[in-house]
Amino acid sequence: MIEPTSNKAKFVMNRADPSCTIWFVCKGNLIFTRESNQERLSKSLPLSTCSCSVSHSPQEQYTRSSSRSSPGTSYRISDTGSLSITEADVASYTNIELQDALADLTSIVRKVEDSFSRQRQRMEHEVESLKVELNEKENLLQEANRQNLTLESHIREQEEIIASVNKRINLVQSENIQLRSDGEQNLKLLQETTMQKLVLEECFKGLGDSLATVKGNFETLLLENKHLQQEKDRAIAEYEKLHQTLTTSNDSLGALNFQFSFSELVQATENFSDLRKIGEGGFGCVYKGFLRNTLIAIKKLHPQSWQDRSNFEQEMVILSKLRHPNLVTLIGACSEASALVYEYLPNGNLEDRLMCTGDPSPLTWQVRTRIIGELCSVLIYLHSTKPYPVVHGDIKPDNILLDANLVSKLSDFGISRILNNSSSNNTFLHRTKTPRGTFQYMDPELFTTGTLTTKSDVYSFGIIVLRLLTRKSPINIRNEVENALEKNQLHLIIDASAGDWPFVQAKQLVELGLRCTDLRRRYRPDLDSQWEVVEPLMKAASLPVPSYFVCLIHQEVMRHPHIAADGYSYEAEAIKGWFQSGYNTSPVTNLVLPHLEIFPNHTLHTAIQNWLQPSSFFN
Repeated sequence: MIEPTSNKAKFVMNRADPSCTIWFVCKGNLIFTRESNQERLSKSLPLSTCSCSVSHSPQEQYTRSSSRSSPGTSYRISDTGSLSITEADVASYTNIELQDALADLTSIVRKVEDSFSRQRQRMEHEVESLKVELNEKENLLQEANRQNLTLESHIREQEEIIASVNKRINLVQSENIQLRSDGEQNLKLLQETTMQKLVLEECFKGLGDSLATVKGNFETLLLENKHLQQEKDRAIAEYEKLHQTLTTSNDSLGALNFQFSFSELVQATENFSDLRKIGEGGFGCVYKGFLRNTLIAIKKLHPQSWQDRSNFEQEMVILSKLRHPNLVTLIGACSEASALVYEYLPNGNLEDRLMCTGDPSPLTWQVRTRIIGELCSVLIYLHSTKPYPVVHGDIKPDNILLDANLVSKLSDFGISRILNNSSSNNTFLHRTKTPRGTFQYMDPELFTTGTLTTKSDVYSFGIIVLRLLTRKSPINIRNEVENALEKNQLHLIIDASAGDWPFVQAKQLVELGLRCTDLRRRYRPDLDSQWEVVEPLMKAASLPVPSYFVCLIHQEVMRHPHIAADGYSYEAEAIKGWFQSGYNTSPVTNLVLPHLEIFPNHTLHTAIQNWLQPSSFFN
């Protein structure tokens, strides 16, 4: 060809540096060659040598050189920003060209200095903002401490009242025994006096009046005794229920998928190494392990914690009988180690992801809406179990775990309760004198009435809804959101890091959260009646998962896709675990692999990350 005809070829030929020789190839054949042009190169040299990116730091030396008729020319910008020109430059360029080059380079240095100055000012402003936020959080912490002291004082008063009531009960029982004895003696005396009725008529009348009084007191004591007997029967029933739960724990072990030995757990966790520890609390520790070709999480109780032992048994019994996509899966247990084995969820808990602990990416509004729907669904399931509803009792973001696809799963059923039917108003409840849970998420009426109902979980659910919308502290969050809604300032408190949340949808969820967090139980809705509101919002925010984003081993969206020798991509941790288990074959084709090396699939990783952050798609 005399000259390339395509727009792309012309663009390259016209824009390329004159010093370049360019070969144009079509379907493997050379069709045109553009030779380098030394004449055009020498003419454009002053302009090209003055070009510089403003991203260079002031300390960076920048040197450009070019071929001319002389052996070579060069100049450099020193650390102080001054221009140095060699003698060869004077021979090659005119004073005007040198002055233009100097002016351009000086302008670039000034731009860099201005950029650094603006960046420093912005960082100083951010530091001041962080100091203000720190002071606010310290004030909130002090307020929480004051509330905690008030609560402890209230608990001590309730314990004193209980002790006084127990003392009164013992006194009444003693008086009851004494009155019965007195009544029997008076009856005997009455029988004797009837034989002497004529002689002792006046005395008999007095004794008759005394007997009537004693009889009235006796009937009163009988009523009190009946009430105490009912309380005793109720306490015995609760004890027998707890005893039945504990005695059937071994049966529950048999209902689990696996019964693990202590040696297996030791091997899976490298003897419960601290390097394998992923969580710790008052009950014990949680370890990450690899057991039977599966990533697992092991909750191991402290051996000296007998109180947590009953919670351990209760959690095992409940989770072994319940199945829901948004309940954490109990794989098995080890009674020898007092340990429960769960599925491993790689994205931690909702609290850490919501507050970006460890600097993960913020949860998008689509993911948050889906989590609200999933939590609502699993609570409806728990509250509608037959014959008795189950109340979790400690719903908070720390007990909501996220899998690789950010699907939420409710965990930690240690203080959950199976509700009993109350004979007084035919409602299901659980009575307790020692409320347990997390203060900021606990039902306010639980402290005053001592009764736990499904509406207690509804209150906790409402606080989580408001936190997902605003990412604010749970302390006083209801009042903040309610005030913003009344002043039409809802957009000011919605968390901007979640993306452009549709206003109508956000308002619907805010109203749901406020209804669920009403201080009075009777005004809180049943969650099954709110499903018609939550389900459409959940579906509107969901996106289909492309099949090639899913790991062929774990069937979850990959976070770190790697290519194996069979040409398929797997989650890095999954394919490494496959090889560590002794396999040298492809998980897909079952053919022997030529080697066991894996390589990152950067293209697929970028595509997955863009799919997980789809805010621009909904704008």
